[in-house]
Amino acid sequence: MNILELIIESLEYLYYGIPIPLRVAYFLWLVFISLYWYASKHDEYNSKLISAEKEEKINFNISFQLVGVSIVLLNQLLLWFDINPNDIINTKISDDVAILNNISSNVQEKYEDKYIFLITYLLPSIGLIIMFYGLRMAALARAVINGYWNPNIVIYTDKNNQKLKTNGIYSRLRHPIYVSQFLLAFGTAIAGTSYLLLLFPLIIALINLRRARNEDKELEQIFGSEFTKYKDSVSSCGLYIR
Repeated sequence: MNILELIIESLEYLYYGIPIPLRVAYFLWLVFISLYWYASKHDEYNSKLISAEKEEKINFNISFQLVGVSIVLLNQLLLWFDINPNDIINTKISDDVAILNNISSNVQEKYEDKYIFLITYLLPSIGLIIMFYGLRMAALARAVINGYWNPNIVIYTDKNNQKLKTNGIYSRLRHPIYVSQFLLAFGTAIAGTSYLLLLFPLIIALINLRRARNEDKELEQIFGSEFTKYKDSVSSCGLYIR
């Protein structure tokens, strides 16, 4: 076996070691990252086009990406080494099924069939639907912001360029991009049917809630009563959390 064949076999092993729902989930994350990169470049181009001078206040926290990637990678490594992250829970379920042996073999079979259907088909489908919805939300938010998207809070020297976006999806949510990130992470955990992956949306929620509060404070200083009125009438994340 030459080196090229070894590389090809290794790649095949890595590829087929990824469950199909997670393959789709990873692809959706790739689309989201591509959208993120495009929006950044669009903002740079737009700033040059209008010759805008701006000050950026850091509100971008890369820790959630690093932690998120670490959790996803750890989950995937366990799968590659044929270790199920849910082994403890699965063992408990198997014990429960064994107890049912004393009641009825028919009941046991139905229990096992429902469990397999839930893990193999139902949960992954629900997770991917959630991810599609999150990706759609991110795209709608980027469309409203257009060339004025930036991971940091931007203050333009020319106040004509400083506008509060309240139309489109921003008429229903103040921070739809943060919500979309949570939905993508939560959908990944559901699609992967992994308790380990549930740490991903939890961490994103905690970090982005903090970022949203900081952003609200900055926007209130910039736009004053206009933003206060907007904040009082539109939810931060859809749950009317103040």
